[in-house]
Amino acid sequence: MEAAVAKCLSPSDSSVSPATSGPSEPTAHSEPAGHSEPTAHSEPAAHSPPKPKAHRGFAAMNREAHRLLASAGGKSAHAYGLAHRFTPEQAREAGKKGGAKTAEDRAHMAEIGRKGGIAKGESYLFSTVGKTPKKS
Repeated sequence: MEAAVAKCLSPSDSSVSPATSGPSEPTAHSEPAGHSEPTAHSEPAAHSPPKPKAHRGFAAMNREAHRLLASAGGKSAHAYGLAHRFTPEQAREAGKKGGAKTAEDRAHMAEIGRKGGIAKGESYLFSTVGKTPKKS
């Protein structure tokens, strides 16, 4: 197996010259196919349809692998003392700060209040559809 790895890692193309031999003529192997830049005297290559973007990193993992890796990272951060766990009092304090900051924006508060009122009215209308009023 070591021989196979060494063969893959060693240059097998004899047309590649060492960098110390001076300038050399470009060969067919000097650039990957389809990656050459058009020059003034060459015609532009036909455009191929764009390839979908390949996922990398966490996006390439399935959900379970992502969960396991993130869990291990969280555990190691706690082990090294780099993580922080909020106490209920600290969480309450942080929530108050965030709520106060949001409440400062009166236009935003009016918008979310309006949306809540509309949703409440719609749920009331949908809950009464098909029901007959009670006779007293």
